[in-house]
Amino acid sequence: MEEVVVVGYGTQKKLTLTGAIAAINSEEILTTKSENVENMLSGKIAGVKITQKTSEPGAYSNDFQIRGMGAPLIIVDGVPRDNFNRLDPNEIESISVLKDASASIYGVRAANGVVLVTTKKGTKGSAFRLDYNGYAGMQHMINQPQPLDAIGFMQLQNEKAFNGGSLTPSYPQSSFDPYLNGSRVSTDWQSATMRENAFQTQHSLSATGGTEKLTYFVNFAYNDQEGFWKSNDLYYNRFNLRSNVTAELAKGLQMDVFVNLTQDTKNQPSSWSTWNLFKGFWTQIPLNPYYVNDDPNYPFFAADGLHPEYMTDAEKSGYQRRNQRIIQTNMALEWDVPRVSGLKAKGMYSYDYKEYEDKNFRKSFNLYTYDDANSRYVAAAVNAPTRLTRRYYGFKNSLLQLSLNYNRTIDSNHHVGALLLYEEGNREADNFYAQRDYSMDALDQIFAGNSTNQVGSMSTDKNDLYHYTNKAWVGRLNYDYASRYIAEFSFRYDGSSKFLAGHQWGFFPAGSLGWRMSEESFIRDNDAFRNLSNLKWRVSYGIMGDDNASSYQFLSGYTFPDGGYVFGGNYVSAFGMRGMPNPNITWFEAAVLNVGVDVDLWHGMLGIGVDAFQRDRSNLLATRSESLPGLVGANLPEENLESDQTRGFELTLTHRHRLGKDFSYHVSGNMSMARTKWKYREIARQGNSYLDWRNNQNGRWNDVWWGWENTGRFQSFDDIFASGTVYNKSRGNSLMLPGDLIYDDWNGDGIIDDNDIHPIGISSSIRKRDDNNNPLYNGGMPLLNYGLSLGAEYRHFDLNIVFQGTAMSWLRYPEQLEMPLPWNRNGLDMFLDRWHREDQLDPNSAWVAGSFPSTFRDNGRSDFIIPQSTYWIQNASYLRLKSLEVGYTLPGRVSKVAGLQSARIFFSGYNLLTFTGLVYCDPEHTAEDYGYIYPLNQTFNFGVNISF
Repeated sequence: MEEVVVVGYGTQKKLTLTGAIAAINSEEILTTKSENVENMLSGKIAGVKITQKTSEPGAYSNDFQIRGMGAPLIIVDGVPRDNFNRLDPNEIESISVLKDASASIYGVRAANGVVLVTTKKGTKGSAFRLDYNGYAGMQHMINQPQPLDAIGFMQLQNEKAFNGGSLTPSYPQSSFDPYLNGSRVSTDWQSATMRENAFQTQHSLSATGGTEKLTYFVNFAYNDQEGFWKSNDLYYNRFNLRSNVTAELAKGLQMDVFVNLTQDTKNQPSSWSTWNLFKGFWTQIPLNPYYVNDDPNYPFFAADGLHPEYMTDAEKSGYQRRNQRIIQTNMALEWDVPRVSGLKAKGMYSYDYKEYEDKNFRKSFNLYTYDDANSRYVAAAVNAPTRLTRRYYGFKNSLLQLSLNYNRTIDSNHHVGALLLYEEGNREADNFYAQRDYSMDALDQIFAGNSTNQVGSMSTDKNDLYHYTNKAWVGRLNYDYASRYIAEFSFRYDGSSKFLAGHQWGFFPAGSLGWRMSEESFIRDNDAFRNLSNLKWRVSYGIMGDDNASSYQFLSGYTFPDGGYVFGGNYVSAFGMRGMPNPNITWFEAAVLNVGVDVDLWHGMLGIGVDAFQRDRSNLLATRSESLPGLVGANLPEENLESDQTRGFELTLTHRHRLGKDFSYHVSGNMSMARTKWKYREIARQGNSYLDWRNNQNGRWNDVWWGWENTGRFQSFDDIFASGTVYNKSRGNSLMLPGDLIYDDWNGDGIIDDNDIHPIGISSSIRKRDDNNNPLYNGGMPLLNYGLSLGAEYRHFDLNIVFQGTAMSWLRYPEQLEMPLPWNRNGLDMFLDRWHREDQLDPNSAWVAGSFPSTFRDNGRSDFIIPQSTYWIQNASYLRLKSLEVGYTLPGRVSKVAGLQSARIFFSGYNLLTFTGLVYCDPEHTAEDYGYIYPLNQTFNFGVNISF
């Protein structure tokens, strides 16, 4: 009941919290092992959804959201920082998630919620202790789509040709025979360059202790993760060093000095992105040789020059390497003001510097074909010319805080707390890059390149070049009577340099109330409620902002450089018009209401937490390009025009119990749901009521997926001819075959066309839409998220299990994940599970049913086979055994003999089992980058925890 939780600019007893604040400690975090701290939180906190889109070493591309509202603000030791996912988990003491008005105290950067990360400190009067925590293990790729082999490729190509009207097979039986009898072997382009397992390891060594005057925590950590390329040229490593020292300089005067150093390196081969690599793996034709005439000196000219071996081997095609260095410092002085009991004055200054260097060495190489007529190899240069590009980015952040904090208990029942704080932060970014071409690739340094056509420039992207300043006055007042009646009011008067003078400051208030009903005499003294330990009602409401989407759009003038022209043989940069400015532009504003109840029964054996919330956002940016005529004559500015609303609920259940002296267990489950709708969205006036119904999203959920409803499959040609429904206005149903999809003639006119489109599903938080306002392939965050954590201890053994899952989640995959043979190249073997004739060359042969329609070509059949429909929009709900850890702690007498304070060995697994209806892909495999995503990993680790 005395548990303390970190809140904005301070701490508070959990008993008197009135906001929706979830906290998790170090022990709970470490039950999952991963290279990314965000993954270690998955399934453990209600309302927090983390999608691991890839396990690519060093990618850090998770989707991390609170209540489906977008990326939160991350605060590490009181300072906004963006390296949370790169922290060593062993240095984290606790994490608090501010999900409601409790985040308002962070003003114009808090609209999506706030995550507070607190790192470890030493303890006064504790002896020196040295802790080692480490593990090593293997990663195994899971649910990775596989390309067709030679026989499957030829089968589908023949079917594609036959279904397109050709009576001559693309590949006769004589083409199949060498593969059937083993005289020829199919080329597996993916397996030739990828391995199924890769090594990873993580180690941490920390020292902690303290006297009555000085405490310290020092931690050094190393992480190494290999990739699935056989070349070993995909890898990531990271070094972390943290020192947290607290000293009492004089009576009542305390100083904190925190320093964090991080260095990491991500290395990958070639200049191609990951999606290019997988496109190359999947599309290369398995009939083609890996090497011409099986000679490794002559790699075959694969389609688009995407030869997988050369794409994944740095010796052959070059490399991309990013080195990042982070220095983060906090220094604080806290003074107990004399003669004013409970008053503390504090000053804190933080300076962070981050730099990273990208080095991209693109090496030219040759791919070959063979000219039989002249008996010679024909070379084609790829990646020409050899080129080195070096980019440098530097980021400087400073933060100053001056505060007065007052806490006092009066007459044992009245507790008063107050905070007044001034904060000023500056953020700067700068960059430049240089590029040279090379006549030879012997030396990967800029000075060795050619000066002809050399380039020196910089990025002007708003994330690479900026200087922002924020200033704020922050206040908070807390009061509780006997921990029974609780009230809190806070405000932040926030200023941002991103807006025009006169529009830079905003006021963000918040208030909350709590009532511990269990402390009332009619409950506390009533024997009927003797098992009720705590019953607390709470409500909060607050205003917060978001200035992240807008940067200096109030400025008029010109953009330079903006293209250019050649005069006298010299290129001259040109000016470009910025368009119309908007001097009134301002931040998004979010009003958040939360109502919750916390219940504890049987002295904490059962805990229940329920929250219902609503966030109303206004001032969202949009242009009037649709609602104004196209004759304005200038690019229209963004304006604060639109608004939306997010609603949802959360449920948390906890149970812990001890049976006898040797066995104890705990269970924690959580579930959350959130959905967003448009209150107002800028749109042109529609020409009729049907178009207004179809296109106007005002007052509608923003996750509606429009399309055709699939009601079954045509079983035969007779079914097609008897359907009475036309699928192609110009050619009728002449292109249709058994196994094709039946669509609902929604408007009953006998024709399947755009007039039959209607709502068919939902896909939350859709980020991209097509011209008809349909979700563009990828779904967003699932509407329903849940997690279950189980733990048990028996004597020296311990067990921890985490399940995580989603429901009401849909997505659609593009390109190769929904088309069998794109661009007349290879496809994926999942399309062998299709409708097809027993004898593909006999039109009277019986049809064999399958999951996919029969193999089609782009001759009109694809127009009705793969539109937006309930067949292609797949349910991506899943339940995953996210992590499992089994440990054994050596008996104390054994540890002492070995000279140890304690020792534990453990086995851990990650992404062990997945239950889903999604076929052929992992449910977290997104449709971004056309679905060409590095696979997720399943990991198996062995490790030790040792204290000296």
